[in-house]
Amino acid sequence: MKTIGILKHNRAGDPEDRIAFHARKMGWQTVQINPFELMLPIRTTKGAFREISSVISRCEIRGAQFREYDQYLRALGYFESSNIPIINNAQSVINTQDKYRSHVLMVLNGIPTPISYLVHNKEQAFSLLEGGLIAFPLVLKDPYGSRGTAVFKIDDKEALEGAFVSHFRRISPLVQEFLHLETDTEGRVGDLRVWVVRGAKTEKPRFAGAYHRFAPDKSSILTNLSTNDGGYGGPMGGHVSNLIRYSKKVLDALGADVLGVDVAKTTEGRLYVIEANITMDTTPEWREWAGVDIWKNVVELAIARAVRMGARD
Repeated sequence: MKTIGILKHNRAGDPEDRIAFHARKMGWQTVQINPFELMLPIRTTKGAFREISSVISRCEIRGAQFREYDQYLRALGYFESSNIPIINNAQSVINTQDKYRSHVLMVLNGIPTPISYLVHNKEQAFSLLEGGLIAFPLVLKDPYGSRGTAVFKIDDKEALEGAFVSHFRRISPLVQEFLHLETDTEGRVGDLRVWVVRGAKTEKPRFAGAYHRFAPDKSSILTNLSTNDGGYGGPMGGHVSNLIRYSKKVLDALGADVLGVDVAKTTEGRLYVIEANITMDTTPEWREWAGVDIWKNVVELAIARAVRMGARD
């Protein structure tokens, strides 16, 4: 039986369980690979990891200062040099985990994103305000943050000062324009989580599914803290063709194979890509809302690439 490796250092969740489920249905097996337990030679060893036919990267890097960053990239680099097909390779991890880099690549590819600046201290942030390049309210964000960590709506100078003291002494944050997004009937801001993945046969980006998300309450801007009762499936509303087009362009711009792309619409009716997530979580409810199990598509892609590299299906 051929084997798909799942590169992840912490416990398995819904995505890993679904990957294993679909692999079994297709006659394959999976094994979780902890990058901190891999002994990696300097030279590529012939036949190393020969039991692994392809690898699905499930790494989430909290920042370049953490050891996860190097160890995942080392493992991914070694698998690539061994000609083992990878879903979300090292370069796509670099492009996506750093929100500054991902926004640059999206802008270069004509994808609408919030106006953003990377700053290194509060003086640079205040200079943006003084120069009229940004205005209150604004958003201050850790480029390597995830699941809403270190994301702040900043309303005035005192709040800006406080955020740098409490959270950004050693982190260079993104300063972003604050977008006035559409809200639900309870006044909660919302967005769409869009799943995009490369086709197993064509390798071209394809739209898999999407669902609506809302912030926990009307005082929050964090739609990615949405719980299982904080969203729903159903029609995506207007601008569907642009929403799908932008999401597919993001996949190509970041060089990724599967992404969760967060797209929001302002009160003026304009679409913006807020960010892209290379290690998105799923739940049974989110899969139901999206109308698809994205991990089936991912397993199909992993198997197709393995077969093209010589593994027997």
